[in-house]
Amino acid sequence: MRFDFITQSRLPLMWCLIAFILTFCITRAIVRYIRATAEDTAPKKWWQPRNLSLGGGIIDLTLSSNLLTMTDAADALADLDASIAQVNSALGALGSQAKQIEAHNGFVSKLMDNLEMGIGNLVDADLAKESARLTALQVQQQLGVQALSIANQAPQVILSLFRG
Repeated sequence: MRFDFITQSRLPLMWCLIAFILTFCITRAIVRYIRATAEDTAPKKWWQPRNLSLGGGIIDLTLSSNLLTMTDAADALADLDASIAQVNSALGALGSQAKQIEAHNGFVSKLMDNLEMGIGNLVDADLAKESARLTALQVQQQLGVQALSIANQAPQVILSLFRG
């Protein structure tokens, strides 16, 4: 049994592919281990769901609210400041996760491009090799047909000489 698909020119590419697959499997195992052993108090990663609820109560300021005294106005202002701080915190977390997702999408996009390019190079190399092989076989076939036609004509020529 011959293994024609493993040639000297393909060995470095095959080693790269094997190294990539091993790296992927090892990284995946490490990530699974980290996810399994992570505590709830650890900071959340971008792939882990988060609760982005603002918490706290709803602030109602109606026309009948009494803001004329200093203490009531200070209490309302403190509630508004707390609400604004909670919204800013949630927006910051959301923006941070959006950036992490964008960076991950960029990484995955580049990885897909590299894999497609590598597979394309493999296919192109195979097509070029097989095309050259097909051409060589066609030339050999044509030469064989010509040799047979010459060989079949030789006995006819010899017989014609004797008939002469």
